[in-house]
Amino acid sequence: MRIAEILLERPPHPFWKMLKQVGVDHAVGTLPRYMADWRGPGAETPWSYVPLAIYQEQVAESGLSLAVIEDNPPMDSLRLGIAGREEELEEVCTLIRNMGRLGIGVWCYHWMPVIGWSRTNVAVPTRGGAIAAGFDHRVIAHAPETAVGMVSPEQLRETWTWFLERVLPI
Repeated sequence: MRIAEILLERPPHPFWKMLKQVGVDHAVGTLPRYMADWRGPGAETPWSYVPLAIYQEQVAESGLSLAVIEDNPPMDSLRLGIAGREEELEEVCTLIRNMGRLGIGVWCYHWMPVIGWSRTNVAVPTRGGAIAAGFDHRVIAHAPETAVGMVSPEQLRETWTWFLERVLPI
């Protein structure tokens, strides 16, 4: 078992050295979106090699190993199976290839379109007094539908299968 902490702070951050001091060796990182305005023409995206390599070096300078990326390029067209999914797939493949080149072995993503990781409570008491995030559908049961309406489990399964068939060989 390896203990890791997710790094949500902009690097470098003094907290990272404290993590190392208490015995954490590995880091779960997010894409370095703070490095440049990646929306401009010719700009490197956060999933390009150079921004990831610089981020990995910043993490290493704190004594941690960047073991996981828990973030992704835009993927809603992929998840919904709509126009633009091929372009999004290429960006995901770029991320995975660059992670491989850098030795970052785990990519954590989700397959929840439009609303992503929803939580209705970020302070659910659990075992030993620990606090966890939670989701209770009753809290949002009467919320209006998203802009794309209802997405069926069958549609998600179909788009996920399409995605995996193309990404797993990489």
